[in-house]
Amino acid sequence: MTSKSTMPTNRSRQDSATALLLRERMRKHDFPNDLFLPWSVSEWNGKRQVLRKGATINAAGQIVGTRFQVDPDPKKDRSRVRETQHDLTRLIGGVRALRDTPGLENAVLAPGPLLRPRVLDHSGRRALFAVECAPKARLANDSQASKVCHCRLTRAIRLTAHRVSQPEAPFDPATGLAGLQAWAGSVVLKRTRDNRWPWVLLLPFLLLLLLIPWPNWSPTFMGARVEDNLILIIDASGSMSEFELAVVTAVDQTLAQMEDRPFSGLLPVRFDVVTNDGQALFGELAMVNDVTRQTVRKRLPDLWSKGTSSSVRSGLQRAAEYVREVGEDTTIIFISDGEDSATFELYDQRESVVKWFGGEDIDVRVQSDIFSDSRRSVDNYLKTLINLSDYLTDPDNYIEADDQNSTRHRGQGHQRLADRLS
Repeated sequence: MTSKSTMPTNRSRQDSATALLLRERMRKHDFPNDLFLPWSVSEWNGKRQVLRKGATINAAGQIVGTRFQVDPDPKKDRSRVRETQHDLTRLIGGVRALRDTPGLENAVLAPGPLLRPRVLDHSGRRALFAVECAPKARLANDSQASKVCHCRLTRAIRLTAHRVSQPEAPFDPATGLAGLQAWAGSVVLKRTRDNRWPWVLLLPFLLLLLLIPWPNWSPTFMGARVEDNLILIIDASGSMSEFELAVVTAVDQTLAQMEDRPFSGLLPVRFDVVTNDGQALFGELAMVNDVTRQTVRKRLPDLWSKGTSSSVRSGLQRAAEYVREVGEDTTIIFISDGEDSATFELYDQRESVVKWFGGEDIDVRVQSDIFSDSRRSVDNYLKTLINLSDYLTDPDNYIEADDQNSTRHRGQGHQRLADRLS
C-alpha cells in the first residue's frame, strides 16, 4: 500500500504540468531566454521558479539579463537608453507569450530578480527575472497581471539603484500588458545615489553595535508587534463608530514608530488600511513617510464613514491581493468588535482562504481589547476570528483553541482577549 507521503496529489501533478509547459515554451527560439532565469540552474517550487540551492550563473562568454543603465551624456549618445528600452520591451513580450500559451494564463514576473554583475563600464546592472504561475484566477485578468508585473519591475529598477524619470505619467493598469509593453519601450532611467561605500567604511562600527544589548525597537499597534509591512482590516460598521478616534490615533502613532525606527531608510516598510467591505485608503501598499501619516489623519475618518458592512471577507481578499503583489512578509491586524457572522463561514473555509495569499508568509492578529468587556454576546465571533488568524499565520502547526484557552498565538492584543474569554 502506497504511503500518504509518497502518493502524488492533484496539486503536485498540476505543478509538474505547469513547470513542463513553462520549460517547453521558454525553450522556443522566439522567447527571450537571455532575460529570464535559466532552467539549468532553477527549479519549480509549486508557484514560481527559484534558484536551485548551490547553483550559480556561469557568466563566462554569456551576457544575460535585462539591462538597467543610463547614458553618461544623453545629448550625444542615447544608445544605452535604447538598449534598456529594448530589453524591457522584450521582457514584457516574453510574459505575454507565456500567457498566450494554454495552461499558462496566470504567468507573471516573480518578485526578487537575480541581480547580475555590472555591465560595460560599471554604468548599470543586469537582472534575471523568474516566472510565477501560481493557480490564481485573479492573475488571468490582463489588467491585474499588468499591475503585478509593473510593481515587480519598478522594484527591480530600485534594486539596481535607478528610478524611472520618464514617462512622468503613472502607468495605467487598465491598458493591460500591451500597455505595459508600450510603457517599457519609453522608459528612461536615472541613477539614484549609491550610498554603499560609506556603509562599507562604517561596517566595523556597525558590527560593534550588534554586540550592544539595544532595547526592542519593533513598532507596535495597540500592543501588537509589527515586524513587516502592515495591513489593517478595520470593521467600519456602525457598531464600531465610537472607537474611530482611538483607532485613528493609534494608527498615527504606529506609523510614527515605523518611520522613526533605526535603519528605516535601508529597510522600508509599506502600509494600507482596508475596511471589511474592501475599500482601501491608498489602493496599494504605500511607503511609510510623513505624506502617508498626513493622508491617514485626513482621509481615514472619511473611509470609516463609508464602511457599509461588518463582513470581513472582502477586506481579507483585498489584503491577500496586496500580499501576492508585493511578495513580502506582511503583518495583518483585524480591528473588530466581532459582530460578524461571516467569520464562522470563513473559518470553515480556512483551507481555501489561506490559498488566497499565494504561499507568502503572513502574521495575522486580532485587536479587540479597546472594546467594552460587557460585550459577552460577541465573544464567540471574536474567538472564531482569532482561530482563523492563528490558522492563516501557521496552518501546518495550527491547533484549534477551546473556550478555556482562546488562543495560543503570540501578541499582547491576543493575550488580553484570551484573559477576557477565560
